[in-house]
Amino acid sequence: MRLIDADELKSRMLDYYSYSWQLHEEISDFFDNTPTVDQWIPVSKQKPSHDDYIITGKKKYDFEEEWEYFVDAAFYDQDSNWHTWNDWNEGEEIEIIAWMELPDPYRENKN
Repeated sequence: MRLIDADELKSRMLDYYSYSWQLHEEISDFFDNTPTVDQWIPVSKQKPSHDDYIITGKKKYDFEEEWEYFVDAAFYDQDSNWHTWNDWNEGEEIEIIAWMELPDPYRENKN
C-alpha cells in the first residue's frame, strides 16, 4: 500500500481537467466525500456492516453529571448491537457515537 497526499492529487487533477466543469465537480465530490483512513463515521449518519471496528463513545453513571469519552474496539453484529472489548460496570450508561475501520496490521519489512 502506498500513502499519497490526496489533497495534492485532487489539486493536480482539478488543474488537468479544468476545461470540464462536470469532471471538476465529480473530482471534487469524490475527494470531499471519501473518508480518510482515520476518519470517524458518526453512528447517526451511517451504520457499519457486521464486523470489528474501532469505536468512540461516551459513558457515565446515573449519579454523574459529565459524560466521559472513550475509545475501544468492538464488534457490530447482525442485530445492530455493539459488543465492546471492555466490560463496563453495571449501572454505567454507554452511548456509541462513532466508528472507523480497523487499520491494516503492522508487517515487518523482510529486506
